[in-house]
Amino acid sequence: KFQYLELIEVFMNEKNLNEKTSLRRYKMVLKALKSSIDQNETKFALAKASFKASLWAETKKYLDNINKKYWDERVVNLWKDLGKMTTRIDIPEMPKELSKAPLWRCENCGNETMSWSIICKGCGEVGKIFWTKSEKGIERKFLKDIL
Repeated sequence: KFQYLELIEVFMNEKNLNEKTSLRRYKMVLKALKSSIDQNETKFALAKASFKASLWAETKKYLDNINKKYWDERVVNLWKDLGKMTTRIDIPEMPKELSKAPLWRCENCGNETMSWSIICKGCGEVGKIFWTKSEKGIERKFLKDIL
C-alpha cells in the first residue's frame, strides 16, 4: 500500500477551510481509503483526517482500532492532541514501549528520512525510496510506469 499521510495532511490543512468543506474533504478521504481500512497506517490516516475535520469521536474510533503493539509516537501524539480538544473522550493509558515510526528508506543505500523524495539524498539514486511499511512490489511497478 502507498503511504498517503502526507497527502492527506496537505489536503486537510488547506488554510481557511470552513466546517462544511472540512467535512466534505474528510468524506472524500474516507471514500478513497475505505478499501484498505484493515491497515494500521490507513486507520491512522483516517484518525488524522477526522481530527482535522474536528470529528473527535471518529478520531477516537480509528485510534482505538490500532493495536497498541503498533503504536508509535505519531499515534500517541494524536491521542494527546485529542485529549486537548475534548474532555468528553477518555484517553487510554499510553504504552511504555512504542514502535519505531515508519520512515522512507532508500533500497540502494539504506538512507532513511521522514519525507519522501524522488532522489535519494544519500546516494543520488532515482526512484529507490520506499515506505518502510509498504509492499515494495506495488510501489516499484507504479514508479516504473511513471518514470
